Amino acid sequence: MRIGILTYHNALNVGAVLQAYALQTVLTKMGYNCDIIDYRSAYLEEIYKNKKFSQIKSIKDFIKWIFNARREKSKRLKFEEFNNQYQNLSEMVYTKNNIKDSNERYDTFIVGSDQVWNMNLNGNDTTYLLDFVNENKRKVSYAASFGYKEVPQKYRKITQKGILRLNSISVRETAGKIIVEELTNRHSEVVLDPTLLLDKEDWDSMDYKRLHHRDYILVYIIAATPSILEFAKELGKKHNCDVVCIHNSQLPKLGVKNVRDCSPLEFLSYIKHAKYVVSSSFHGICFSIIFKKEFFFELDEKPNNNNSRIETLIGILDLWKRQIIKGKCFDREQIDYEKVFEKLNFEKKKSYAFLINALKEKI
Repeated sequence: MRIGILTYHNALNVGAVLQAYALQTVLTKMGYNCDIIDYRSAYLEEIYKNKKFSQIKSIKDFIKWIFNARREKSKRLKFEEFNNQYQNLSEMVYTKNNIKDSNERYDTFIVGSDQVWNMNLNGNDTTYLLDFVNENKRKVSYAASFGYKEVPQKYRKITQKGILRLNSISVRETAGKIIVEELTNRHSEVVLDPTLLLDKEDWDSMDYKRLHHRDYILVYIIAATPSILEFAKELGKKHNCDVVCIHNSQLPKLGVKNVRDCSPLEFLSYIKHAKYVVSSSFHGICFSIIFKKEFFFELDEKPNNNNSRIETLIGILDLWKRQIIKGKCFDREQIDYEKVFEKLNFEKKKSYAFLINALKEKI
C-alpha cells in the first residue's frame, strides 16, 4: 500500500510543518510506504508569498516591507531547509490542474491534521476534501480540523459532499466531531494531533541545539491573548529568568528577546530547554507536554476563536489548572506528568487503533 498525505505541509507555520512530519513518521513506523503530497494550493501560495517591492501600494505597506522583508526571507529559507531534510515529499509537485494524476501513484489518501477543512483559511479549496480521489481509492481523514464552530452556510453543501465520500473519519477536537455528525449523520473519532503520537525520544533524534544559555521563560504567541506576555514577564522576575518570545507580530515586544523567524527546529529547542512555557498556541501546549515542561496557557477571548482544539486536549488530560485567567494562574504546583501520561498513553492507543482499522478496512 502506498499512502499519500495531504496537509498544509508548505505553510510558514511551525505547528503545521511539525504535524505533517509527525504523521508521516508515524505511518512509516507502522510499516507503510508514504509521501507527503507536494500540493501547492494557489490561494495558500499567494498568502505565503513574499511581497515584491513592485506590489507595494501605500506608505504603510512600504514601512512593513522595510522592517519585515529580511526576516520573512530568513524564515522561508529555514522552513525550506527543514522540509528538504525531514519531509518525504512526492516526486511530483501538484496543483489543482494535475492533482488527479496522484491517483496513479497512491492507493490510499489521508487528509489532516490541521485546519484542512477550514474553507475560509484555504480559499474554499475542495482538494482538501479529497474531491480529486477516485471512488476505488481509500480516503481517510486523520485529526482533521474545521477551525470554526459551525460550517458557514456557503460551504455546507460542498463540505457535506466531501465528508460523505470518506471511508473513515477522525477529527482533532470535539467541536469537529459534532459538526461531522450534524452535517452528515456519520460517526467520527476524536484522535490526538500527530505530534503527540511521537515520544520525546523521537523529537530528540532531530538535529537541534540549545539557543539561549541563561534560564528563560518561553512565550509562544499565536492568538494575541490579553495578559499572556505580562504573566510571562512576572514569572521571569520571580524566577530570575529571561523571557524569550516567539511571535509573528510586525512590531517587536518590549522587554523580551524577540524571535520572529523561528524555524521548526529552533522551536523544538526553545521548548525543550525552557524553564517554563507560557502559550496561547495549541502546538505550544502539545510540545510542552511531550517535553514534560511546566507550562501555562491562555485562551483567545475573541468571539471567532480557535480554542476548541486546546479545550479538547486540556480536558482529556485534566490540565485546566494551568489556565491563565485575567492575568492570574493560582496553581503553581508541579504538573503530575505520571498522571498526565497515563491519560495521554490511553489516547495514543485509541488514535493508533483508528489508523490501524482505517487502513485495513475494506473499501
